[in-house]
Amino acid sequence: MFPYKVSDHIVLCENAVYLPKAKTLVIGDLQLGMEQQLRDTGSTIFYEQAVQMLGLIETLLVQTGATNLVINGDLKHDFGKVLFQERNDITMLLSTLRKKIMITVVRGNHDTMTASVLQGLDVSLVDAWSSEGVLVLHGHKLPDETAGEFKNAELIVIGHVHPAITLSDGVRKERYKCFLLGKYKKKQLLVLPSFSTIVEGSDILQVASNSPLLQGDSSRVYVLADEIRPFGTIKQLRRVLELAVR
Repeated sequence: MFPYKVSDHIVLCENAVYLPKAKTLVIGDLQLGMEQQLRDTGSTIFYEQAVQMLGLIETLLVQTGATNLVINGDLKHDFGKVLFQERNDITMLLSTLRKKIMITVVRGNHDTMTASVLQGLDVSLVDAWSSEGVLVLHGHKLPDETAGEFKNAELIVIGHVHPAITLSDGVRKERYKCFLLGKYKKKQLLVLPSFSTIVEGSDILQVASNSPLLQGDSSRVYVLADEIRPFGTIKQLRRVLELAVR
């Protein structure tokens, strides 16, 4: 899939964003170890998403020339404990990538136990990351607007929402992950889709945002299909959906 250049500062690549000024690739919501929890509850899922994600990240690093990788929250899936597969997958993924690139993990709401898994991996764990006018937050809570990194930011990048839209031709329905580009306190706000290969996402036309930073329906939608495509605003898409069902 070819990168989609929104501006000189924002390049959408697969389900990641490349920040050219900071030479940084940002991904979010990997939910590593999710397969173990699914199998423990009776699912017959067999493939391992960590291997798939590693391959895609390595491709994106080569494609963009990024020198930094920021993982924007929810690196692991389970809230209250460290699953065996979580530890194995995180260690494999980050130790492999760390040989090639600097890595920072921004703490998400699933990352209450992540610090213990990162010990010895030479990876930073922070509440927020900022560089070249960009502030990366997970998005599950409001930022500190008195902080210098917020005041200096022109662009805020969040995850947490797992945005997607469901399209139908009248016979079948398909769900596609998407990016959202809107505003928060007069700053640009970019919402990343989930990087997980298991999580489909929440339909932004049907489900209210779970992030206090993303409100209203004026955000522009960029859909991930065979290529990244601009689809207008949430409001415009909702109107099309309303007309279609009449």
